[in-house]
Amino acid sequence: MTHPETRDLRGAGGAWAEARRPTLAVIGQDVPLLGAGERVLGGGGFLHQFLPAGCLVGVALTLDAASRIESVDVEPALRVDGVRAALGPQDTAGLRWPGGELLATRATSHEGEPVAAVAAESFEVAMRALSQVRVKAQRERERGGSGRGGLAERASMPSTVAPVAGEAGPTLRWNDGDVAAGEAEAAFVVEDVFTFEPVAGPHQGDPAFAASWSPAGECTLWSPGPAPFVTRDRLAASLSVASERIRVVPVLVPIATAAPGGVWREEILAALLARLAGRPVAWRSTRRDDGGHGSSPEVTLRLRTGARGDGTLAFREAKARVRAGTWVADDFRTPTLLGRALFRAYPVCARSVEVTVVPGKCCHPADLPDAGNREAAFALESQMQSLAALSGVDPVALRARNQGPPAESGRSGVHPGMRGVLECAAGAAEAVGLRDKHATSVLPRRVGESRAVAGTGAPSTGADGGGFATPRKGVGLAVAIAPGVEPLGRDEGCGAAALLDEGGRVTVACAAADPARGLDTLFAQIAAEVLGLPVERVRVVRPDTREGPWDAGGTAARALCVGGNAVFAAASDLRDRVVASAAGLLGIRAERISLAFGKVYVAEDPTRSVPLEAFLARAREAGAGSLFAGAGSWRPPEELGGAGPGGFMAGGVAACAAEVEVDTQTGRVQVLRLVVVADVGRILHPTLQAAHLEGDAARALARSLALSAAEAARAPRPDQLPRVEAHLLEAADGPGPFGAKGLLGWGGLPVAAAVANAVADAVGVRMTTLPITPGRVREALRKHGDLRMEN
Repeated sequence: MTHPETRDLRGAGGAWAEARRPTLAVIGQDVPLLGAGERVLGGGGFLHQFLPAGCLVGVALTLDAASRIESVDVEPALRVDGVRAALGPQDTAGLRWPGGELLATRATSHEGEPVAAVAAESFEVAMRALSQVRVKAQRERERGGSGRGGLAERASMPSTVAPVAGEAGPTLRWNDGDVAAGEAEAAFVVEDVFTFEPVAGPHQGDPAFAASWSPAGECTLWSPGPAPFVTRDRLAASLSVASERIRVVPVLVPIATAAPGGVWREEILAALLARLAGRPVAWRSTRRDDGGHGSSPEVTLRLRTGARGDGTLAFREAKARVRAGTWVADDFRTPTLLGRALFRAYPVCARSVEVTVVPGKCCHPADLPDAGNREAAFALESQMQSLAALSGVDPVALRARNQGPPAESGRSGVHPGMRGVLECAAGAAEAVGLRDKHATSVLPRRVGESRAVAGTGAPSTGADGGGFATPRKGVGLAVAIAPGVEPLGRDEGCGAAALLDEGGRVTVACAAADPARGLDTLFAQIAAEVLGLPVERVRVVRPDTREGPWDAGGTAARALCVGGNAVFAAASDLRDRVVASAAGLLGIRAERISLAFGKVYVAEDPTRSVPLEAFLARAREAGAGSLFAGAGSWRPPEELGGAGPGGFMAGGVAACAAEVEVDTQTGRVQVLRLVVVADVGRILHPTLQAAHLEGDAARALARSLALSAAEAARAPRPDQLPRVEAHLLEAADGPGPFGAKGLLGWGGLPVAAAVANAVADAVGVRMTTLPITPGRVREALRKHGDLRMEN
């Protein structure tokens, strides 16, 4: 089943033909979202529904980044009427969380790092108590982290970790082949310095944590995190208790990203305060410590890429500096993802990537979901467009020629994560007429030279010979390949269970079934398809850590494939058990039995069927029981990154084409049209998946054009953004159930580069800094002598 809007975008070179795919009854349909009405009306597993009576409110006292702490005294806070517990650095000495100290003792590393915490009868009382905490601290020079442990294990690909002289922190290096030899083969070389300013993500809602202890010394934690089992294990380690004495109950109010190391610091503080006070404690954000409001770090990236005359890549050399808080010494997520994406995308025999961490200010150790991947995609796709212009190769063809392993490597085939690049790029380009337009070289080839070396790029001359008319229009293309996600737990596996009751209804339990992202609906479709049931007869629950099978947790992109395959396995096991029982009751072979449309059929004679409920009644009368259960699990294979710290490749591919209008007097960039095409493998739920794609692209566009804080201007509002045209393709099967690919997080990766490429096409200057602001566009035009001021 293909989304109607995508039929005209299907490429002829797809990995399969529609006629060869099985006919499915539920998969590919826009079924109603499970629990949507309940959640809109305030039900469906929100934290307030779980809080026990007498719950206290926990808050933290936080300081600015790079504050040197001399002393913290919480005794005055304990004297405030209504305060039941307080924690200072001396109370948490020796207790750590995966991101560092639980409460800062000597100095703070990022904005909003806590130094004290209290639990009180109300939020107002708690805030009054915080004002009584005595803190002696002073700002100091921003520091770099000295930690080195664990970085080699967190890096994917062959890499080394080494300290760098001076203030710089640890460095990751990836190397493959001889870059000098590759440069000698290159006919075209582009070199740019890309800079990325910190951009705060959208507010995702206050963190909703709560903790309670039983008289037997067992802790229950209500958490919105995506990895309840990892949270359980990390919380147990931090509190020095056995994992079986910790119970994590998933709740709604999701946080955009996973916590550093799988558990939020505030979750541990809430548990400590609850144990100290002898009463449940619900955490309340003070906005400065808001875990749902992450920020991308500042990144500077020097990238050199060379291509042969036919457009195939010859070498890539990248050196990046990531400026962030010292917490990255222990949680190296953004630098690792940046380096891995630069190394993996468009594989080339000769490549060298180096990422160094330098000291800086970070508002919170909660990276945006695409931090690292976003910067790599912007730089790579900007240079791919420049190389297309230099070599005269069609931009879609250039990307297609470089989507598989290089011929010189001796490897064959296309990595599963890169299948569908050609179809997505062609569809997006054709949607805005890019393939019908003569490509204007932003970095023109030098006449008389067999080799063109280009930097930031000189603009082409306008039609009037002296400048550009205002405004100017242009189109740009970019693609992105989801480079995988970092593991959160001890493995990448996931388990699921399915129970068929005597009424013919199925309950599926899977910890990856996050209802906030619609995964519960997709899992219901998968189970319904396998069992031949209407989707309304399937219920999906996200059990707590005492009731459900293990799940490593993570993003929706990973969860759809890993969790979806586990649900498929559990439903298949349940189906086999029902079929075996039916075969015994009917006295025929199991392979002659099928389940479809809520009935048990004899395969060669569809007229011989019985409703599933009637079969269950007969099974009960015959002593076979009326309840059937199935279980299953799935773990990504090694070739998809399932073994080791490299991360699972969910196989997402997306392309974006942008049409922009640039006012050369003001530098204002107006996006007239934004088309995003994604290969999702098998489309499971067209509307839900398209909505995810639109949301990813819209958020990425807002961040790409956001005005910097220094200019004291606001980022674009939703009503100022163009409508995103989202198209879903079924170009190549992915690793998920029925050939699905990952769902969320990568649809916005190519947006910034597509806008930058469109700006370059319009006015001939290459924008190498994000966000793309009017001031930067004006400065780029002025620098190249193309801004004509008019009275």
